Order: sequence, then structure tokens, then C-alpha cells
Amino acid sequence: MMKKLALRLALLAAAAFSLQSCRTEEDLIQSPQETEKRFQAFTSRNGEPVDYPRGYKLLLEKYDSIYSTAYTGKTFLKTVFWGKPFRKNI
Repeated sequence: MMKKLALRLALLAAAAFSLQSCRTEEDLIQSPQETEKRFQAFTSRNGEPVDYPRGYKLLLEKYDSIYSTAYTGKTFLKTVFWGKPFRKNI
């Protein structure tokens, strides 16, 4: 009696897990894909060629503003003229 109950519960759990995984896969397929704005600097707009140096510059400036580093000249000049300390990565 106990073995039959355990077997039925195991089969029920497996069926529920299977149905749930199919449902999440379906939701993933049907949901509209959102573009990641993280690397939007490296995407072509209106058929124009991609300007990679500009993209890297934008990403480094964003990184400097988030982590208070001085990898770009803009941030380096701010630290020299305004005396703001920046974190050095060792």
C-alpha cells in the first residue's frame, strides 16, 4: 500500500514537472525579445556602418562612471583638475 502511494506521488510529481517545463519553454518562445541596451553601441542603426571606436569609448566612459576608475582621458582629466580620488585596480 505504501509503495503504491509513493509510486503514484512520484509519477504525479514527474508529470507536473514535465508540464511546467513545457509551459515555461512555450512562454519563452512566445515572448517578444527585448534588445539588450548594454551593447547597443555596437549595433547598426538605419543601415549605417558600426563605429567601433565610438562604441568602446562609450562603454569605457560608462565603466569609469560606475566603478570610479580612470581608464579614459575624460575621467583622468577630471581627477587631475578636480582632485577627485579614483580607485586603482591592482
